[in-house]
This record gives sequence, C-alpha cells and structure tokens, in this order.
Amino acid sequence: MKLIFVDSKTTIPSDKLNDLKVKLNIGDSDIVYLESKDSILDHLDSGVFQTDEEKIMGLAPEITDWEFKNEWFSKIKNLKGVCLATTAHTWIDGKFLRDNGTVLTNVPHYSTEAVAEHAIFLMLAVARKIPLIMDNNWELDYDKHAGTEVTQKTMGIIGLGNIGTRIAELGKAFGMNVIYWSPNSRDDRFDYVELDELFKRSDFLFPTFITTDETKQIVNDTRSKLMKPSAFLIDITSSKIYDYEIIKNMINSGNLAGYGVDFSKYKRKKNENILVTPDVGWYTKESLERNISIWIDSIVSVYKKSPINVVN
Repeated sequence: MKLIFVDSKTTIPSDKLNDLKVKLNIGDSDIVYLESKDSILDHLDSGVFQTDEEKIMGLAPEITDWEFKNEWFSKIKNLKGVCLATTAHTWIDGKFLRDNGTVLTNVPHYSTEAVAEHAIFLMLAVARKIPLIMDNNWELDYDKHAGTEVTQKTMGIIGLGNIGTRIAELGKAFGMNVIYWSPNSRDDRFDYVELDELFKRSDFLFPTFITTDETKQIVNDTRSKLMKPSAFLIDITSSKIYDYEIIKNMINSGNLAGYGVDFSKYKRKKNENILVTPDVGWYTKESLERNISIWIDSIVSVYKKSPINVVN
C-alpha cells in the first residue's frame, strides 16, 4: 500500500514519522509527498495516482487552499482512505468518497483545550477593556477604563459540543452562572434555556457551533439586538456568522459593551472595545502535537482496515 501525503515533508516530526513507519511496517519508498497543487495535477494522469496498488492519502488543507476536487479524486486508482489533518471535514465531499469506496477520516478534538482557553482570554481581555487601554498607549484613563468582573456573571453558550462544554466548565470555575442552548446536546451541570432567552440573559455570549448554512441564521440581526447593553460577544467560530458591522455599531453606540473575535478578516478601528486575533485559538504546541498523533492514528487504522474517526 502506498501512503501519499499532500503536505510538506517537514510537517510530521521525524520521530512521529518513524513511529508511523514501524506501525505500518513500511519504508521511505512507500511514502510519497506532494507539496504543491502543481505536483498533485502532475500525478493525476500519470505517476503515483495511476498505479494499481492500494493508496491512503494524508491530506492537509493549506496546499490546496482547503479544496480537493471530486474530479481529482475520481482519477486516483484504488484510493482506500483519505485522512484529513483537520477537524473540519465539509471541505471534502465525503459522500462522493463513500460512494466510491473511500473512507474519510478527520482529526477530532485536538484543539478543544486551546480554543476554549483562547475564548476565556478574549472574554477577560474585553471585560477589562484591554483594547481601549492599548489604544491609549497603555495608560489608564480612570473615567473610561473601569473593567467588569466575570464572577457571578452569566455565561451563555450557543452549541454545547466539545468546545462549548469546555468553555462552560471554565466559566463555572470562574464562578459564572452558565446557561446554554443546543439543538441536541444536554448537560445537567448547566442550565438549558431557549435561544432568545439566552441572548437576553447572557452577560458574555459565546457562539461555539459548527458553521453550516442553517447555523449561520442563529446569530441574526434581530437576536443580536436582544443582548443587554452591558453584554459582551465572544466568537471563536472563525467564520462569518452574523453582520460584523451591526456588532461594531452596537458597541460604538453603547448598545453592546465589547466584542472578542478570533478571526483576522475582521478589522477594528481605534477606541473600540473590540479585540481581534488572527485565527490563533487552535494554535498551541500541545494542540499541534495532538493533531499529529491523532492524524497518524487515523492513517494507521485505515491501513489496518479498522478505521477510526470516520466522517463519511
């Protein structure tokens, strides 16, 4: 079986790569690296994709700009598995692969702790008006820079998946009252409320759901305006799920207290209590190590025909 990495040779540390070789009983000649989109296209009509041997692809998103076309997959002979290096998997047509006998796996939960901690960081930063203090050359203005304590405030979570649950647990540890809305998940440690009530009651509101065409409608303009003027919106979804300009206008008009967002495409102006980070919530040494380990485990499982982390 041939293992094809659509990724840089330097992504997987040498010790992890050696461990993979031992687990699969393969050598260097059994591994191929395609490190550019051009190299992928070069192999579609000839080369490694056209050999008769079974193949597993380790697919990272950066080289192909989060896209791998069905027409490319259709040209690869005897492809048994596509093992993504990401938690997100909707950028690949899983049904197309399943219909063609190819397993699709992802890397679940590797960044849960990192993203949850980053969400708490964003909450504390805007609660203490750090963006405004930074704009003032780190000088404290006693008339404008009084912060807000989070203890005994209400944390509202939209979507109680792994990341939402971890944020809720950290909120509890801060002594916050945690309420949530989720279409499916339930957790007796926190109080379930209807969606509109969540917007009305939350002092700190956290959208944590997976972005789809349906969920994009959750944080709509009408619901945004249900929030208290003293409330804060904290977004770690890294996707446009509402009208950013409406949120900015609410802050600048005094109808919202602050906004923390982990998405670099949003731009703030000076003297807005808005903290924008460049999609780094997932990016820690520990999460990267977990990512590689889970990715390798998925590849090994497909190779041994007992696939884990299957998403199609």
